[in-house]
Amino acid sequence: MEYEKYAIHDEGLMSFKAASERLGKNKDYLKKQLYLHPEWFDQNTYKNFGKTYLITQQGLDIYKIRATLRNT
Repeated sequence: MEYEKYAIHDEGLMSFKAASERLGKNKDYLKKQLYLHPEWFDQNTYKNFGKTYLITQQGLDIYKIRATLRNT
């Protein structure tokens, strides 16, 4: 799979908190899902910096597909 490169100020890069809110979930939703279901995330599309986790839009799209497939 080909991955896009993101700059820190890129709109396609967001915190887990912001991504969780985009999904309509509480702010800690994606961190909890990463802990419970790491296989739903692509390792090349998220990164943690201290206590802050960042995810790309591509990573969020992959998560949504994998989580949906798992829950059907």
